[in-house]
Amino acid sequence: MKREIKFRGKRIDNETWEYGSLVILNGRYFIFNDECRVEVVPSTVGQYTGLKDKNGREIYEGDIFQAGYFGGTDVVIWDNKNARYIGRSPQGCISYVGREPAVEVLGNTHDTPELLKTVRHE
Repeated sequence: MKREIKFRGKRIDNETWEYGSLVILNGRYFIFNDECRVEVVPSTVGQYTGLKDKNGREIYEGDIFQAGYFGGTDVVIWDNKNARYIGRSPQGCISYVGREPAVEVLGNTHDTPELLKTVRHE
């Protein structure tokens, strides 16, 4: 099964999220979709992992999630091979997310940075 390749990023003009293909032109980052092409803040760009949480919410790089199976919260990172999380086990793969009903996206590092205080650092 192929994973859908898409990205999200915050618009530079109004800070709302855009979703679609990522194009970098002359050092500027753009999200393209069926409705528009908009410039986004490079530091907010995150790739879709191909996984969804227990509520059907897509999981992107930079999302903060809680895994009831392990407890605590973690941040999703992307290494071009797997969705992984920072926390108790930095090498831990979250590929189980689609089958684990206890995983829930709580926010992300851009909109809800206060959640970073709860991320595990064991």
